[in-house]
Amino acid sequence: MGVVHDDAYTTEASKCGTRRTATALPQSADGLLHTSTPAASAASIRISADYLVVLEDAIRLSQTEEDIWASGTLSIAQQARETKAEARRQAADEARQHTIRNQREQQLALARRDGERRARVAEREETHRQEHERICRDQERAEQLRRDAEEAQRQAAEEAERRRRERLRPCVVCMDGSDFAVLTELPCGHWSCGSCLRDGFEASFATRSRFQCCQQHVPTTSLAPVLPRDFIARYELMVLEQTTLNPTYCANAVCAAFIPPAHYHGPDAARCGNCNTETCRHCRTASHAGRGCTADTATQQVRALAAVVGWKTCPACGTMVERRDGCLHMSCRCGAEFCYRCGGYWRDCSSRCGGQYF
Repeated sequence: MGVVHDDAYTTEASKCGTRRTATALPQSADGLLHTSTPAASAASIRISADYLVVLEDAIRLSQTEEDIWASGTLSIAQQARETKAEARRQAADEARQHTIRNQREQQLALARRDGERRARVAEREETHRQEHERICRDQERAEQLRRDAEEAQRQAAEEAERRRRERLRPCVVCMDGSDFAVLTELPCGHWSCGSCLRDGFEASFATRSRFQCCQQHVPTTSLAPVLPRDFIARYELMVLEQTTLNPTYCANAVCAAFIPPAHYHGPDAARCGNCNTETCRHCRTASHAGRGCTADTATQQVRALAAVVGWKTCPACGTMVERRDGCLHMSCRCGAEFCYRCGGYWRDCSSRCGGQYF
């Protein structure tokens, strides 16, 4: 009888990188020996003993493989757990690092925003400070300008007061101080205001005397600003009357006005400026119309001399004329024409003595 022996076989199973080897065993002893003879029985018994040995070895091997497989499985599971744990740790680390990065980024963003806010605040504060400094400078400049203006006004006022005091003069009558521009300086060096000067001249004119200060006569040139022209004319006429030697007055009793020397004409006549009356300057009566005044001794002496030397008088104005050469036709300065020989008007005697020379 032949013995059927199944060779051991090897299967390869991979799980998580682990190789496992198993030996296939027969299901029973009948599978190894099919015999019914005594020799076969003995052989069967021997095979059974071998089988048992092989079976024990296979069991031990199987247990060993199981142990190895279990150990490998446990190791793989441990490695998987460790891998998962490591992955979780790495994920946690990454999450933590991500959180840290986010926190840092947030902190940096907050710091940046805070820095920007602080920069804006600092810029506003700097702008406000500069604006405040500018306002302060403007206020100081305005205050300085105001003080300068006040100082200039004060100095101008002091200068004006100084000039006013320099120009201030006291009136010699009322002693009130005034600017000398509105006062009148008198010949003696004193100053007089207009009202006092006017009162003094009017008082002097009322008493028919000349106004004077410190025994010096005051001219009428100082009266123009304070007195009217007609008063000045009357005052000057009074002064002229008082200063004229042997003054002449109008022969008209109703007028009897003073005749200024400017109105004298001829050797002894004077014409009144008020009534046009001719007055003799010698006898103070009406004019003698060129015939000479008997009251004038000098006139009588000249007439006596004229009779001796043959002088003639103008029949119009009575002017004494001496002929030295030329014809008898005389032309007087008053415009009258007369004959030097007969003394008559030329139109009356030209037929008798015209063209004659002697």
